[in-house]
Amino acid sequence: MKTKTRTLTLMAILIAIMLLMGFVPNLGFIMIGPVSITLMCIPVIVATMVLGLRTGLGMGALFALISVVKMFTMPDAFSALVVDDFGKYGFLYIISLVVPRLLIPLVTWGVGRAIRTKKEYVNLGAASLLGSLTNTAGYLLLVGLALTPLVCSLYGVDPAGAVIVIWTIVLTNGLPEAIAATLICPPIIRALKKVVPRIGAAKPKEITG
Repeated sequence: MKTKTRTLTLMAILIAIMLLMGFVPNLGFIMIGPVSITLMCIPVIVATMVLGLRTGLGMGALFALISVVKMFTMPDAFSALVVDDFGKYGFLYIISLVVPRLLIPLVTWGVGRAIRTKKEYVNLGAASLLGSLTNTAGYLLLVGLALTPLVCSLYGVDPAGAVIVIWTIVLTNGLPEAIAATLICPPIIRALKKVVPRIGAAKPKEITG
């Protein structure tokens, strides 16, 4: 019972952290000069590695839901352009928001299972790094494929310039985000895995005489 309580408590804490990061201004993002680094993928990565893929997918879905809600309630400059022409771009933009968020746990879990070195920090770091990059790169690449006219309008560039803008953001935002996840996630995951059982994990068999 105690182990189940710890598991449910961790789930509740991660959900609360995700909601706070999503809706409290400047909490889920760190500004370093002109670069904005989002930490929203960190609870998804931690949930996936500690509680399992199914829970990670749930956290990824929550991340996606928060992103869609913020598109309407707290839009940035790009989201505002989408909302203004929602009939044309809205569905495509929602796909661009949702798919990368759901890929975070899939990539994190897959990399975590594929890389089996003797150094746990290396395994966890690689999973965190690629899980974070999946979010930023996936979002920007989908935006570039489906919403190039809006990128051109926002930045005042032609389609070729839009490609440069997107890859510049991947490098200036995506890499710092991935580095932050690589540094933050492994020690948290390692500590939690020692005390919180994975959801659905088999209970130890009782020894009978």
